[in-house]
Amino acid sequence: MNHDWIVLVNGVQQGPYSAMELKKHPGVNLESLVRKKNETKWTAIRFIPELKKLFEKRALSKPLHCQNKDKQRLPLPEDLTLSLPHPDPFFSYFWLIVSLFFIIYSYYFIYG
Repeated sequence: MNHDWIVLVNGVQQGPYSAMELKKHPGVNLESLVRKKNETKWTAIRFIPELKKLFEKRALSKPLHCQNKDKQRLPLPEDLTLSLPHPDPFFSYFWLIVSLFFIIYSYYFIYG
């Protein structure tokens, strides 16, 4: 097994773990931030297809803010960078075209 994944649990880096070890880790869920050993960007597990498959069947645990109400929140590492997936560009173009047709139709309807 490849021990490629570093996970951020309660503000502390842990690992490296294999994918199966991450799945068994009690503090890790789909919203947990992970990165590969040789990378610097942290990404939520739900955005990594190979890890998401492992966690889909497992129920999400309670969010940290519900579990640790009396405990002080730990600071995040200074080098934390979160990468999110890019939105689908088709969606933006679709609404741009719909808006243009609406403007043209309105202009034609008003000014004949």
